[in-house]
Amino acid sequence: MPVFSEYFDGVALALEHYSPDCVSTIRVATTAMKSLLSTEGGADNLTTYFNLCSPLNASKEFDVYALFNNVASSLASAVQYNTPITAAKDSIASACNRLTNSSFGDTPLDRYSNMMRIILGSTSCLMVDMESVLLQYQNTSWDSKVVISGSRQWMYQTCTQLGYYQTSKSGLQPFGEGMFPMEYKLYMCEGIFGEKFNKHLLEAGVSHTNMMYGALRPRVSNVVFIHGTVDPWNYLGVRESPDLGVHTVIIQG
Repeated sequence: MPVFSEYFDGVALALEHYSPDCVSTIRVATTAMKSLLSTEGGADNLTTYFNLCSPLNASKEFDVYALFNNVASSLASAVQYNTPITAAKDSIASACNRLTNSSFGDTPLDRYSNMMRIILGSTSCLMVDMESVLLQYQNTSWDSKVVISGSRQWMYQTCTQLGYYQTSKSGLQPFGEGMFPMEYKLYMCEGIFGEKFNKHLLEAGVSHTNMMYGALRPRVSNVVFIHGTVDPWNYLGVRESPDLGVHTVIIQG
């Protein structure tokens, strides 16, 4: 199964390198989120904390998966893009400073939700109602938001060729082990494109892609593969020189 759980491990390592307190804050906040799911009024609190577009229904498993996935992915963008000069909100320093500074909230969950609002912007809400999410992605018109952004096209490619599914399978990351599993990603593939877009189609597609491009031993020469350790995608790359004429460079940072 094409699971890419190392992605969020990489996010955690990058944040921890900047500040160990940053990761521990996220872990405590995530635990608080999970606790709220089982308390009366907890779902309403989470709706308010993370400015959800519609009230969270904690009895809908995939809506809960969407909440944890979207929150984790939004923060991960600060690591993946890490652009402190052009966009202060999209940087590791900005994220960790807000997460660890009590002036941005009394509790880790307060600071976590504050950070999310900064990332999303004051006018954006977080959509976690899966019925609405699937309807949005099923829209194939050229003026559809997901078509204009390329999100639907990317989703199709991951469902049929690549996988790359960034799950919470690993316990090393602080975003909630098992809170957005592979089943959630497959649910989206089938819900958007149809029942035949299941794990069997995906596994066959990924196998074909690896066969065509050589997986971690691409049939190329005179190529240099360069990776930065902060980039959580670097774990998918060629990190060791497999043949003469192929070189890898790992940049710390």
